[in-house]
Amino acid sequence: MLNTSVSDFSITCRDAVSIPVHTAVLCTFWPFFEKMWANDCVEKTNRTLHLDFPSSWVKQLVAFIYKQKLSMTLEEASGVLILSHMYLLPDLGTVASQQIQPMVNIETSLDDLCTGWERSLEACNDELRLFFAGFFPKKHPRDCKHLFKDWDQEKVLELLVDISDSVSEGKGECLK
Repeated sequence: MLNTSVSDFSITCRDAVSIPVHTAVLCTFWPFFEKMWANDCVEKTNRTLHLDFPSSWVKQLVAFIYKQKLSMTLEEASGVLILSHMYLLPDLGTVASQQIQPMVNIETSLDDLCTGWERSLEACNDELRLFFAGFFPKKHPRDCKHLFKDWDQEKVLELLVDISDSVSEGKGECLK
């Protein structure tokens, strides 16, 4: 477990939560942090790194760096995908993907499927994009137009292509 009494650095989150950490651990196990730390930057001087994400996501990232076992909700795991991509932790993305797949089934809400698909898109995780898209054909997106109202045409078309690809490749629940 993280010993906060000897921490020498903090990671702050969007929701104003501060997570005490150790620079030696972060530099050893987090390539992004090591590169940042090697440069003269305001974070090094202030001894604080702000990540503009929910603390529930960032805590999972920190736990991963500290080699702790992760147990995430679907919301957290899909958010952690973004962090893993953005902050150069592909193994964290693998852990998140492995936790997502058993949590998603035909009962998963269309809202959660949209969120998962969007976050997979942002994290450049094509396999999970197709996985989430594979559940859409058994849903009724016309009944939930509000979920797509803020999407641009390109994003909608991308989802439709992913749904088509998932059907043709037999992924997800669409053919079961």
